[in-house]
Amino acid sequence: MKLTRVVVENREPEEIFLGLRSKGIWAERRQFEPGDYLLGNDMCIERKTVRDFLSSIYDGRLFNQIKRMRELYRRVILVVEGDLIGLDEREKKILYSAIARIVIGGISVVNTIDKDATVELISSLAEKRKEEGAQSIITRKKGRVEEKERILFILQGFPGIGPKLSEKLLIKFGSLKGIFNASYGELKSILGEKKARAFVDTLEKRFIREEGEKVMDLSL
Repeated sequence: MKLTRVVVENREPEEIFLGLRSKGIWAERRQFEPGDYLLGNDMCIERKTVRDFLSSIYDGRLFNQIKRMRELYRRVILVVEGDLIGLDEREKKILYSAIARIVIGGISVVNTIDKDATVELISSLAEKRKEEGAQSIITRKKGRVEEKERILFILQGFPGIGPKLSEKLLIKFGSLKGIFNASYGELKSILGEKKARAFVDTLEKRFIREEGEKVMDLSL
């Protein structure tokens, strides 16, 4: 029987590495960055403990890492490992605000309670990739995200806009410029009243930078 293959970054815990192998995963270690686990040639997982996640927000590492992963991989998953209950209100606000920005940017975020749960998640993803007939592990060459993916990424940053609606908008209006220049009535015919209003409101919303606020880089 052909085993499912996962590449594990050298610095990741031995407990997770051995846990994957115990699940019948063909896990092998390599040194690479960004990311911690590779599943196929287009899926990358970054694992952070809750405390490391918060630290990476404070020092700016988090969004730089996400930007680099988006440049290299089509599917990016962020695993936040650990119990969130022990956080104070300020930490929770910072954490959830960052997660919201990441999710709006098109990245999946999953909270696992501990390393065992992380093993279960990665092994389940690996099995699904096997069912999809995922290609062998080949790290993608550095380069910009394909133009189509970039356009879809921009559209899916708007409230309530997923892959299907993005495609409908592009078929109807032909380009981002065509979509952004469309009237509320034209957008409503595709998105419905509520989503069309949210789309227009987002386009027209003025950017106001609060004093002392650091603008986070979510660009591709």
